[in-house]
Amino acid sequence: MILKVPGGLIKKANDNKKLSDVVFWYQLKSINQQGFFKDKHIYSTIISNLGFTKAKVQQKLSSLLKNKYIHRNFNGYNLISYDTLWLNLGYDLSEHNERKGNFKIFKINIIDLNNLKEHIFYEEIKFNLKKQQYIVKKEFYKKSKQFTTQKNHSGIKLKIGDDKSFDMLLSYVTSKQGCEPYKINNSFDISLSCKGISDMFGYQSAMSGFQIEKRLKNMGLLKIKKRLFLVSQDPISYNTYSILKKHDANYIYKKDLLYYNNTNKIYTN
Repeated sequence: MILKVPGGLIKKANDNKKLSDVVFWYQLKSINQQGFFKDKHIYSTIISNLGFTKAKVQQKLSSLLKNKYIHRNFNGYNLISYDTLWLNLGYDLSEHNERKGNFKIFKINIIDLNNLKEHIFYEEIKFNLKKQQYIVKKEFYKKSKQFTTQKNHSGIKLKIGDDKSFDMLLSYVTSKQGCEPYKINNSFDISLSCKGISDMFGYQSAMSGFQIEKRLKNMGLLKIKKRLFLVSQDPISYNTYSILKKHDANYIYKKDLLYYNNTNKIYTN
């Protein structure tokens, strides 16, 4: 079943305190694209597809009815339309043309209905990273033109997502800015912090973002890689590292060299 999900859906649902209802609406839409359920079949249909107890189905249907996400008719229930749901959540459809309005619409193929929310998380994060990549790519080529050969000393061509290219450009930029490469808020990394993920979906704490990231990683949807910066080519003693570590836990010691862990870099599959 292909579902149409507007960008920012979970954040808007959280802001309106209707996330549970919105997720259930989409689950029902997945079960029956026409959005109609006969009285005598609705409980058995939902229980067989979602594994809910009858009491839980009654509770969720009652909430949908209260918020007018579903309506009773003479022989069953009808879900409201996509447009009505989106308007209810505060989307502006005044300029839309065949549901192509002023917001992104994801078309998501949902197989496991109980992980519907996670698939929406994934599509939103992937889209955010693609937007970042577009911005970085423009900046990347702008900076790369300042290299006469557009190659580093090893003869490797500059390219997006390549650690050697990243480090080379970062070294160039920081040398011009006169600051340490592992301390700056550089413009070449494509990533999202846990707090950034949390804010994207309308949650309050960075822990919520961490839990989302963890679930998507366990499902095989995201790959997480730590970004380490080499502080110096010169070897240092473990005692020196220990002193630095007390002041900043982001320092890493590997094979007599000192690295700095700046951020998580998130890669989508």
